[in-house]
Amino acid sequence: MSIQPQTKSIEVQSFMNSYLGLLSPNNFRLKLWLRDAEALRKSNPVDSYMIEGWVSRAQGNLNDAVKKVANASKLDDSVLGNLATMYSSAGRFDEAEKLCLSILQKDNYDWYAFHQMLVNTSVTLNQTRLKKAMNLFKPVDEKAQVLLNIGNIYLEDIVKAHEVLEKVGVTIATYRSIMEMATVVKNNKYLGDSKLKLSMQVNEVGKILIIDETLFNVTVDDCIDLNEQYFDSILSLECPFDELKKVVYNFRPGEEKEDLESEASSYKEFVEWG
Repeated sequence: MSIQPQTKSIEVQSFMNSYLGLLSPNNFRLKLWLRDAEALRKSNPVDSYMIEGWVSRAQGNLNDAVKKVANASKLDDSVLGNLATMYSSAGRFDEAEKLCLSILQKDNYDWYAFHQMLVNTSVTLNQTRLKKAMNLFKPVDEKAQVLLNIGNIYLEDIVKAHEVLEKVGVTIATYRSIMEMATVVKNNKYLGDSKLKLSMQVNEVGKILIIDETLFNVTVDDCIDLNEQYFDSILSLECPFDELKKVVYNFRPGEEKEDLESEASSYKEFVEWG
């Protein structure tokens, strides 16, 4: 399976999975884990690299997190699912999706890889890859079957999403570039669940794509800072300006984490078309 079996890295990963809010890169616990990783380098290098990877993610060093987990995966391919997660966190969705498909081709029962594909395609709207993953994935229990059912729902939602993008006049390439960049902006500062809602509005300018991403355990000021970073970063995208100006992206604080859990308890991140 994709989830890493070593006990110390599981402790770190458990912390990561339960964390919700802005990052605290100087957290003393992270420093202790790095010390543990150093001590494990010779006796258990896979665990050592995994710990360093998760700590890098918790510090907002996204590409460094990818490198560390990639080192672990070269020694033990059972952690490849975690590498896909790191790719996704770094906004490298294309690499994440290709890796998930590769894992599923070797192991049709890997629910973790399929789960990660759901997370990715809910953002990238890649219908072709989701279909491939669904054809490969073989559910063996109720939990896995739920994921497959979610995949069927997503296929319908992705079709609707493409229709909205076409109405607004934004290509899928521009949309994906925006999502990749926004993911990096978010994950440089934030860790935890989020909820995406995409909708179309019509004003005096024309049709506008509104993307609201709800974060939890953050303040209005935190989201203002993230929105400013997003605006500064979007100017560097090599996308047609007439498309970029049709997209409004908002990070906003959530009221309660339970709002997310009640609607999507099976996976981390999902898209709602409003």
